[in-house]
Amino acid sequence: MKTLLGIGGSEDSLRALEQAVERAKEAGDELTIAIVENPDASLSKAELRKRVGEVLDAVELEAEIRTLPGHPGSQLLELAERGA
Repeated sequence: MKTLLGIGGSEDSLRALEQAVERAKEAGDELTIAIVENPDASLSKAELRKRVGEVLDAVELEAEIRTLPGHPGSQLLELAERGA
């Protein structure tokens, strides 16, 4: 199965990241992680990308990581419709 996870750097999105990575590893799913705009996030996009890499490395999982500009909902929908 293909899974698309959008994260913006909030604590909730970081928990979702860890859960999605665990599930993808266990199920053998293909995971795409999209870093989206969140002006309220405490982490920069670069810090968030580094955190994503650390979580993936910890469980030895490869995933596509994308940074999406603009409105998160619209960009995630567009990415999903393209089959990410």
